[in-house]
Amino acid sequence: MSPSSSMAIRRVLRTARWLFPAYLLLINLFVVPIAAAGLLLLGQKVSPDLYVLQLPLSHGEELAVGLRLQRRSVGRDLDGDRGLHGAVGHDRQRTS
Repeated sequence: MSPSSSMAIRRVLRTARWLFPAYLLLINLFVVPIAAAGLLLLGQKVSPDLYVLQLPLSHGEELAVGLRLQRRSVGRDLDGDRGLHGAVGHDRQRTS
């Protein structure tokens, strides 16, 4: 390895040491407020995995309804009209 490429790698690693933790911190800034709002407003009637979708839906936001429908259609489009369960391949017949 040449000295210039070694220095470039060190420079990249030095940047990554502070940039990656900063990135993780920034993307997680919204986790606690969404979780708290979901617990307070939705309680046990909704799975915590669905708080991001259910919070806007509980307040009548049409955009969230569209996003939820889009999510379902993406699951169906993974493998035609069979949905995610059909995409696993349990019901497929092999053709040679």
